[in-house]
Amino acid sequence: MKSANQFLPIDLVNGLAEQQIQPLGRDISSPVEDVVQREWFTYTGSSRSGLLTPDISSEQTQVDETYRANLEAKLQHHVPIFPLPSTDFLNICIQAYFTKFHPLFPVIHAPTFRPSANRSLLLLSICSMGSLIVGLSHAKAQGVKIFETLNKAILASWEGIMSGRGAEVTPMIQAALIGQTFGLLSGRQKDLFIAQTFHGTLLAWARRYQMFKSRKPSDCISLEDLSRHPQSAWRTWVQAEEQNRIAAALHIHDIEFADLFVTDTYLRHTVSKRPTLCDDELWAATTAEEWSKLMAHHLTSSQIAENGGALRKATPRLNAYLELEGIVASVVESRSLILDTDKSEELANHVTPTLIRFYTAHIKSQPKQYDKFCLLALWHSIFISITANIDYLELAIGKEDSRLANSTLITEYLRTWANSPSGQRAAFHAVLILSHLEQVALATETPIHIPRVIFRAAIAWFCYTKYQDNSEPPQLQEIRIVQFPELNEMSINGQKVLSEARGSRLERSVMAESSTLCEFIDLLQRMGHWALSKRLAGILNLLLPDIDVEER
Repeated sequence: MKSANQFLPIDLVNGLAEQQIQPLGRDISSPVEDVVQREWFTYTGSSRSGLLTPDISSEQTQVDETYRANLEAKLQHHVPIFPLPSTDFLNICIQAYFTKFHPLFPVIHAPTFRPSANRSLLLLSICSMGSLIVGLSHAKAQGVKIFETLNKAILASWEGIMSGRGAEVTPMIQAALIGQTFGLLSGRQKDLFIAQTFHGTLLAWARRYQMFKSRKPSDCISLEDLSRHPQSAWRTWVQAEEQNRIAAALHIHDIEFADLFVTDTYLRHTVSKRPTLCDDELWAATTAEEWSKLMAHHLTSSQIAENGGALRKATPRLNAYLELEGIVASVVESRSLILDTDKSEELANHVTPTLIRFYTAHIKSQPKQYDKFCLLALWHSIFISITANIDYLELAIGKEDSRLANSTLITEYLRTWANSPSGQRAAFHAVLILSHLEQVALATETPIHIPRVIFRAAIAWFCYTKYQDNSEPPQLQEIRIVQFPELNEMSINGQKVLSEARGSRLERSVMAESSTLCEFIDLLQRMGHWALSKRLAGILNLLLPDIDVEER
């Protein structure tokens, strides 16, 4: 396998070792937090100080011919050539992509997609993503090779493609976007690092082609166009809608990267900045005739609404998903407030009514069936984000090292948090995430936020049970359980939720609380094909206590 440093125009990732997903074992000679640090999903082994020690070992002060030759070699583009997999394998991956992943990330108009010279990079990106869903180690290995080569090819050719302003621009951005998703979910630390690094570049490309300008594709379609030239009108509409969906996907990526890495977002995610997407049935239409009939009805209904008539339509689920991610973004932007108790409560009081309104409009009112975007799990996770400092929770289990994990700053915060209503509230939602996602069928592919959501819930539960004061009698602890407004809206009894998660109510049970953590780990290991889930499960596995059964 080729080195990862050829992904980028400069050697940003020089020296990163190949990381494989495998069961993690605890090194008893090292603190568990140090082991966690090395296995952390963003760990690269490099210094985090930002300071470099100058190299003073060499006495050379002038450029000679050898130095010049080496410099010239480094400036050359090196796009490796490897034999593509068989056509049968490529077709299997394409089918897996459109069958299982496309409904979760609909940035390509499937009914009109056809392999072509302009879409060659996009086709390869589809195959790499589909290889994860096939589920075989051989398929993933092929997908990794495609991913690595594809990134180099895009970086080597983007200038020529974008300067031409031709039909290749949108497919190239779609290819890069799907490649970013592969890097996010592949489970390899260097892939995630590269995806984070490349994210800003992709946003710049989309901005250059004005993909973030809010537009309604239906505005450029008239009833006359539908009757006279339905095929042409369909193609025009598809191009505009695909650009809106690229913008939507980039908003989602931006928020997911920021929340996963505990950093700031690149984009503004206010309502005015988010694209408005078409109805699901319009996007799913398979022929120009079917689409034109639906569009004619849509245009007529819109005219009635503009003239003061009543028009009530269900919000497209992708729009609802984007709206909920927008709430995540607002919490990310307010993350610094969570350390201050008063400001944290103020933030929670501000965000809670918005979340309850979203629940009532988009979750509670929906039919009792599986939601492909898992909005309820994402909704619960936002309550964890507004009631806990996520960075401190991750530091406590070893994101950096054992020294910082056991520092006074971290331990005092977690003891205070775990014995406060905020800690209790986070624990409620962590358990509710577990309960909800355990009902999802094993064969179901989950959206890209699910590994992060489960992992976040697991560490919230772990820190809550580890740092909670055990000196009080359990009966007194039960009296102090708070019934929060969102639990009332869901008709859920908070005391019952924690009782079932803890097991025995007569005494605090280490076994019960460890068993709940085991359930989180098991859920991550079997939840879909995303290898990121397996890596996160391996990190959590290191936190399990080494206690003999007889000692329970």
